[in-house]
Amino acid sequence: MIRLFNSTAIAKVVRRFWRSAVLWGFAVVVLRAIGFTVAMSYALRQLPPADMGFWYVLINLAALACIIELGLSTTIGRFASYFLSGTEFVPALCLDSVSPGGKGPNFPAIAGLIKMAQPLYFKFGVFVTGIMLLGGTLWFALSPSMPAIERGHVQAFVLLAVGSGVGMVGLFWWRLLFGMDRVKTWNKLFVLGLLVQYAVCIIGLSLGWGLTALVAGTVAFYILPRWMARKTLLTLIPEDSWRAPVHFTWRHFWPMTWRSGIANLGAYLCLQSTTLICAHVTDLETTASYGLTMQIAVMLHEFSATWLSVKYPEISRMRAQKRMQEVRMLVTTRMILTILTYTAGALAAIFIGPPLLRLLGSRTSLLALPQAAAMFGVVALHLFVGMHAAVLRTGNHVPQLRSYLASGLISTVLALVLGVRFGIPGLLAAPVIGQMLLNYVWVPILCWREFRNDNGA
Repeated sequence: MIRLFNSTAIAKVVRRFWRSAVLWGFAVVVLRAIGFTVAMSYALRQLPPADMGFWYVLINLAALACIIELGLSTTIGRFASYFLSGTEFVPALCLDSVSPGGKGPNFPAIAGLIKMAQPLYFKFGVFVTGIMLLGGTLWFALSPSMPAIERGHVQAFVLLAVGSGVGMVGLFWWRLLFGMDRVKTWNKLFVLGLLVQYAVCIIGLSLGWGLTALVAGTVAFYILPRWMARKTLLTLIPEDSWRAPVHFTWRHFWPMTWRSGIANLGAYLCLQSTTLICAHVTDLETTASYGLTMQIAVMLHEFSATWLSVKYPEISRMRAQKRMQEVRMLVTTRMILTILTYTAGALAAIFIGPPLLRLLGSRTSLLALPQAAAMFGVVALHLFVGMHAAVLRTGNHVPQLRSYLASGLISTVLALVLGVRFGIPGLLAAPVIGQMLLNYVWVPILCWREFRNDNGA
């Protein structure tokens, strides 16, 4: 008689799923959604729409300031993945000359990455704080939608600038832990950071801190997980690796870094910059609705992309080992799961979001239904292109550089022109028109064409 239920087999499946990086990746985004709902619903009741619009301007300025490191931390993490596979040497670009390693992880090279990054990221932290203070001051002075700056606004702005700089100092530890394929640990630290962030936000709001409460929670999230990643990472590297670490200079990473940085800037211009443009061409109340809708769509983007993103370190190692057929199968499956997850989530968010916000008593609403649906569509296209771009980078090169830069510049110009002329519909149309001829077609073609190359690059 066939046993329909095998308790031992079921227990093994449950344990395997519990230990999986995918589960913890989903846990991060689910917690972000729950915490976002609780903390932000409280903030949306406590703060007027103008303050929420100011908040979305602040966090976008912080994101723009952090582009100064050009994605070097991600490059360092990717190199750690290659060295974890046993690779002795990784060229500055591509993986054509890499020989599959067979002697175990190359820890002296990973130790060398850390030695190189520590002083460099201290300088980055100082630059981020300075650039944000200067750039933010200019933005507030020149933007016609900015209200009279209050004391609380200045306090929140300065705290975010300093906190962003301190967080930047520890950023490379965060990316390095992920690159070493400690994805589950990385996600656990992410969960801890989110819990602290939302606790600080809610406590601060209840004490009447206003915008400063949101900033304090964000700064706590910037700092706590990154410095705990440092502590975790140092326990993974054998002590003898520090005696003779491989010597690196930033110049070895520069060819990949500047390309990644410009591509990141192009990606920012294609989507996130529209929030700043919205504040410039409309008012802060409209910007609050626009930013809130985009934040929900981007959270769903991150949730859905977890299927693929937790596998980036593994894909990098497999490419260094020339296992391209396995990479192709893995990427195909994960992209399909990502697209299906986003589609289901977007439909739910579009129809459930507005009544849920009304139930919570939010003073800030989502965009109107047609505009909200268009926003989720724009982010869906961003997700589709972004998956292919991320997989291309696992080959230690950025062949999509020109496409991203051109698309970002075109999208920004169109957003300014169409935003002034048509308002929110113009802002939503600009990224689609700007990327239609390049990113939406060329980047996926580059990605799948590369999979036919068994050299891994």
